[in-house]
Amino acid sequence: MYITQTDPSPVSGINTVANPTQGNGNCYNLAGQRVSPAAKGLYIVNGRKVVVR
Repeated sequence: MYITQTDPSPVSGINTVANPTQGNGNCYNLAGQRVSPAAKGLYIVNGRKVVVR
């Protein structure tokens, strides 16, 4: 097995980290109820799974 790099640009690190629970997006629990993510748990924010620790 050979691994080759197809993109000639160098790999860069993560510059910023966004907190998806502090936006204008709706936040839902796994039952589909709209909630505010104040507690620890698993939420759906803007169609993505978010874990609040």
